[in-house]
Amino acid sequence: MEETLKNLHKAFIGESQARNRYSMFAKQAMKDNYFELESVFLETAEQEREHATQLSKMINQLAAKAGKKPAPLMVEAEGAAMFGSTLDNLKWSIAGETHEFTQMYPDFAKQAVKDNLPDIAKRFASIGVAEKHHKERYEKIQKAIVDGTLLKKEKPVIWFCRKCGYMHIGLTPPDKCPSCDHLKEYFYTRVEEY
Repeated sequence: MEETLKNLHKAFIGESQARNRYSMFAKQAMKDNYFELESVFLETAEQEREHATQLSKMINQLAAKAGKKPAPLMVEAEGAAMFGSTLDNLKWSIAGETHEFTQMYPDFAKQAVKDNLPDIAKRFASIGVAEKHHKERYEKIQKAIVDGTLLKKEKPVIWFCRKCGYMHIGLTPPDKCPSCDHLKEYFYTRVEEY
């Protein structure tokens, strides 16, 4: 149980750091005119906050189960305060998410199973699924930036202005939104399946 408690703390620290990194990366994406990516970073930051919230709850529940009061626990955790260009930030994000879903969360889930904590093992595995999605999304955006297809498609798509909701169909968004005058970088493609 002690190892799983340590792992919960490590995961909480990691998710908290990821939230802050992604919030900072969002600002850089905005400076680099990748407004859609700014939204993705902010959405992911909020998802990392939710992971941290759930991990915190599990820390408190496990401490109570062990008859302990919630208290700080010294654990060794890696910290990454990298910050650079949008492409560098995407590269680091992909690497971090890959580590989490291929190594960290599977290892933590195995330990929780050993500690006879199946609910925590399941939660670790579930968070890993979310981290895999984060990685895949970052890879797609990175590829679109490198390939020059973020704002230029091979077939007509629906582009939305993120500021006013204006909709345009074409290979590229208009240079300027005819509704609110925001630049083409404010447009994004969106799948709306309900």
